[in-house]
Amino acid sequence: RLLPDLLIVALRQELHIFQIGEGDGKSIVQRVQVMTTAPNPKGLMACSTTGNVVSIAYPVHLDQDVTLAVTQVKSMVSTRPHIRTLCAVPIPVSQVMAMMFSPDGALLAVALSQGKGIKVIDIPFLRFAYVFRRGLSQTVAPTEVEILHFSPDNKFLCVCSETGAVNIYQLLDAERVGAEPELGSPKSLSKESKDSWGRSSMG
Repeated sequence: RLLPDLLIVALRQELHIFQIGEGDGKSIVQRVQVMTTAPNPKGLMACSTTGNVVSIAYPVHLDQDVTLAVTQVKSMVSTRPHIRTLCAVPIPVSQVMAMMFSPDGALLAVALSQGKGIKVIDIPFLRFAYVFRRGLSQTVAPTEVEILHFSPDNKFLCVCSETGAVNIYQLLDAERVGAEPELGSPKSLSKESKDSWGRSSMG
């Protein structure tokens, strides 16, 4: 994924973050971080840019399971970007069909297979915000979800399938869920994943 001053590359078991800068009249690409991920043969990843902050969702190991983590990268002028992992999302990656951040990076929508529907995560509050199931199996088969897209004001979520079916969900405060579990802290991730946050390469 190419962003204004960052290049993020998802490999089979690693996430590489490159910083793009200027020097001597030409662009300079410098690798600043390598993070170990869970096996990711399809390159599953979602990114959102708000100002100088990039949010990234990608698969990691959580105890014995493979789930999602959300990491933020803050671009810094004339220095390496600041990188911190915010949370672990208890969703099995094997069920993830598609995922997308809202324009401001505050919400993350995840489409699941096996009739699990759509889950929307509130990143600042580290909680699940919405769960949509009703009618999904009749109009958009879970295994066919191809595109998720938020409206600019985060009040609507559009779900599209490969067959052309479209569902639009309204994100109302009154419909926020209260019984879903809170998201895990970075401390709950496996030692392998945690150690990778500190790995960097300036080459």
